[in-house]
Amino acid sequence: MKRNISLVKGTHDIHGAEMEKFEYIIEKFYSICRNFNFKSIQTPILEQQDLFSRTVGEQTDIVSKEMYSFLDKGEAYICLRPEATSSLARFAASNYQSGLLKLITHGPMFRRERPQKGRYRQFHQINIESIGEKSPYVDFELILIAKLLFDDLGIKENKHRLIINSLGSKEDQIKYAFELKKIFN
Repeated sequence: MKRNISLVKGTHDIHGAEMEKFEYIIEKFYSICRNFNFKSIQTPILEQQDLFSRTVGEQTDIVSKEMYSFLDKGEAYICLRPEATSSLARFAASNYQSGLLKLITHGPMFRRERPQKGRYRQFHQINIESIGEKSPYVDFELILIAKLLFDDLGIKENKHRLIINSLGSKEDQIKYAFELKKIFN
């Protein structure tokens, strides 16, 4: 008797009622975002490893420990994308000219981590990026889209919290890194 091949640890199949919920969430996300003039894009699942080393950071856990990367026929290191923002930034760097570039995407992402309850090596992410506009209105728009999506999905306000954070300006980040180094050296 042949033995069935089991799933890779940290992955799962989506089917039946779970697939219907998954599709419903994706459809709602795209529907709401299109009302705000966002355009869909799908980026490759395989990317150059350098893309994430440069954008996410060489020393981050994502790059140093959690990326599925390999040498492609001895030519270059490539990886399964661990998140969507870097791929959208790559696209924008090559295609953005001026004005406002509003992009939305979804798809599978991959992290080589020890699977824990509720976490997977392959997971799905929806992503929204607004490029070329410095107005704080952009932040408001993204928060409104998240609220509308939560409302449409029936997620009650008492079941989630909005926590706003900022990385600050480039100068703020440099000062913060300097202060951290003083503390930890």
